[in-house]
Amino acid sequence: MSDYLLCGWRVRSELPLPELLSWTGDERAPEIHIREGAIPETLPDLVHSTPLLQIAADGTCRFALRRVGAYLVRRGCEVLVQPVVDQDAPKLRTFLFGTVFGLLCYQRGLLPLHASCVRIGEGAVAFAGASGVGKSTLAAAFLKRGHDILADDITVVDVDRPGGPVVLPAFPRLKLWQDAMAVFDIDQSGVVPVRPELKKYAVPVEARFQATPLPLVAVYHLDTVRDPR
Repeated sequence: MSDYLLCGWRVRSELPLPELLSWTGDERAPEIHIREGAIPETLPDLVHSTPLLQIAADGTCRFALRRVGAYLVRRGCEVLVQPVVDQDAPKLRTFLFGTVFGLLCYQRGLLPLHASCVRIGEGAVAFAGASGVGKSTLAAAFLKRGHDILADDITVVDVDRPGGPVVLPAFPRLKLWQDAMAVFDIDQSGVVPVRPELKKYAVPVEARFQATPLPLVAVYHLDTVRDPR
């Protein structure tokens, strides 16, 4: 059992979460608990059901991938994980920090954007778009030019803050393809693939991580251009 920092929350986890910073804050009780345990095949009182996602009337969510595991998210403060793979397998955390994290944010009344986010001046700028469009690569380019990272893949926005929307810093890492790492001359020794079958890696950026919230000043939607003319 270890405590970690995520979006300003104290997260207590039975699973190892090496992508997160260790908790070094005050003695508050953990806001988020991540535990390992059995998860039912079907939730009661379903209001939504697909092969991957179930949502119950009370807001409890079940997300499952046959070759990874099942996740149960409830009350915006608890995540139960039933792994099929090893407890420390990177792809178990890939989906924990992706879809499951997004569900947790919705339950907490926050807006999760499918976006990377960097600090520019005193504000946060998010780059949103479909998977593979280059969000993390663009964030890495800004990092190379001296801008700090607030989030990658999922950018968490608190839209109810006085003064306007604020980005809560999430993960001190970028998920980059091997060719992008080569372009930016990033040391590839010791980096962990996000999934064994992909040449995509979790690249730590702790030294350039913006750990305090910043106002969201812009969101850019990225898209591919089929015809550059």
